[in-house]
Amino acid sequence: MSRRHEIFRFPNFNRSLDLSPSEEILNTSVVVQPLGFGNAWSVSSWFRFRTLNPTPNTDAFHLWGVSSGEPPAGNNGIDLFWTNRIAPNNNLTLTVTDKLGSGSPGGLHSERYNNLLVEDTWYHLLVTWDGTTIKLYQDAVLKTSDLTVNLHGSPPTDMDDSTDRRIQWVTQENGGDAMDGFTSALCFWNVTLDQSNITEIFNGKLSLNLRKNVGNYTKAGNVQHYYRTSDLNGHGTLTDLGKASNLIVFPDSIGISDADVSTEVPT
Repeated sequence: MSRRHEIFRFPNFNRSLDLSPSEEILNTSVVVQPLGFGNAWSVSSWFRFRTLNPTPNTDAFHLWGVSSGEPPAGNNGIDLFWTNRIAPNNNLTLTVTDKLGSGSPGGLHSERYNNLLVEDTWYHLLVTWDGTTIKLYQDAVLKTSDLTVNLHGSPPTDMDDSTDRRIQWVTQENGGDAMDGFTSALCFWNVTLDQSNITEIFNGKLSLNLRKNVGNYTKAGNVQHYYRTSDLNGHGTLTDLGKASNLIVFPDSIGISDADVSTEVPT
């Protein structure tokens, strides 16, 4: 049965993934379908951190990322990561990268947001990019960055210029620890969401099915990738309700187990 006939609200949406620092979620194979990103996009997910600083001044992990093309050929990509390696500690950093050519990928645009997060608190983090400006909303409130770096060139206009396309969720940084805590409902759109849409998503929490328009949320038709903990496919993987391949818990070869699924959710 097609999932396109789901009702708007369903109790099993209210689940999260409970991850330890040794786990990460990612798609481990090439995404053969187009990512569906042009020069405008939005990304949304929920997070709650048990421990933000297990190894002070060294920890960093990616909350999510998407890339088209892998080194050494270079890549286009977007990335949201947390780090306490860069003074001041406890900052979220947003980056947009582009393909430089000559086998050298590099950053294009970077924004840093300091001291936004504390432990044992649910956060909704939503990022938008309109081809010029990147914005971060925490719990539907637009945040002002502490540091903005524009490195070079023009932003990537096509995220589908490669046959190697990947989406990552809560991944390790340079072999270090990954996130310790809970996450749920990762969603990508191919448009820049406005404040009214963002507020509706935040207020709806996990009960909101982002593939259905409701209230001030009007961009269901622009969803490109959507992962919910409730959408386990019976083989330990998360089904993408958009275009990409499924995501699995790595390095657990048996996939997502019962121990990875939690009823801890934002309220």
